[in-house]
Amino acid sequence: MQNLATLRPAYIEDLPILVSLLQDAKEQMRSENVTQWDDHYPNIAILNKDIENHSLYLLGPDNIAAISIAQKGKDWHLHRLMVHSSVKGQGTAKRILLNIIQNGYHNSVDNIWISTNHSNLPMIHILTSLGFCFSHKTKIFGREKYGYFLVYTYNLKRKMLR
Repeated sequence: MQNLATLRPAYIEDLPILVSLLQDAKEQMRSENVTQWDDHYPNIAILNKDIENHSLYLLGPDNIAAISIAQKGKDWHLHRLMVHSSVKGQGTAKRILLNIIQNGYHNSVDNIWISTNHSNLPMIHILTSLGFCFSHKTKIFGREKYGYFLVYTYNLKRKMLR
């Protein structure tokens, strides 16, 4: 994965920043009745694993957002997009996703996948406004009480043909 312009890889030294960002994101979800995350997920161990796997990225010098990008074959799978409440409503999540889409084209990615809980209406709106297509719904093992998770995909090959 190359040239994620404003995103930079996260390192173990960034863990305090990431934990603070995670706590802020969880509080935002609680206040908006989004049942995607809880007190146990995601957690520090997951952030550590993302760092070890070189899949976690921070946004900008102020570290106002983070996202995990896992590469599987010619597809990217996005997880745990966190945007600090201080920049809420300023289009940060949308800009991150647009950046990832653009870099997907440059890196010959076939598809970008992302899932979100059915209650995360702001994320669903962002995904559909960017041209992500609903793929299917699923329940996540151990998190069934939160209902369905909706899986979206952005097919870069199909979008290039248009």
